[in-house]
Amino acid sequence: MIRGLEEAVLSWGVITMAVVTIGNVLSRKFFNHSWSFSEEVSQFALVIITFMGVSYAARKGRHIRMTALVEMMSPRIQKAMMLIVALVTMIILFYLCYHSSLYMMKIKAYGRVTPALRVPFYLVLIWVPTGLFLGAIQYGLAFVKNLREKEIWLSFEEKSEYREFDAVPGTLDLSCNDGQSRETNSPPNIQVDPGSPCSNSESKNFREV
Repeated sequence: MIRGLEEAVLSWGVITMAVVTIGNVLSRKFFNHSWSFSEEVSQFALVIITFMGVSYAARKGRHIRMTALVEMMSPRIQKAMMLIVALVTMIILFYLCYHSSLYMMKIKAYGRVTPALRVPFYLVLIWVPTGLFLGAIQYGLAFVKNLREKEIWLSFEEKSEYREFDAVPGTLDLSCNDGQSRETNSPPNIQVDPGSPCSNSESKNFREV
């Protein structure tokens, strides 16, 4: 349910920002009139996309990671690093969620509204602690997942897998030097010379990558 909410909010946020921005450009171009609310709506959508995206990216394991040194370590150390990263990130996001909630309540008490649409500003800021809270939950789930499982998990749903090549059926056979590629559907158990040309009369040869 939460995943569906995140996807719906992110999708409609992007669509809304695109429609309002393009509509304002067309209105200014053809009717010589700009929409006074377009900047506000775009800012609202950007705030929503940014902070709801924190949770969704954490769920999918898509946040930027510096892994050059970690990948040279042993799996045991990588596992420990992933546990530390998930735990520390969860604590930081909960801390930011707490302070952003205090700021949102302060803005609500002041009764601040937006200039053009006169929307209570706290309704925009409420997405900040919401996204941070959901992101913290996702990193907490990733921490628990790594405690329970032997493999390394980037999130509760995504396992850490780094492979350069997969020897599986259905991959491209690059064993020909005449610029042609063939898709193989048989087990790649026969090795051939990478420089051998392809022809229609030759028997199928497969190279294990």
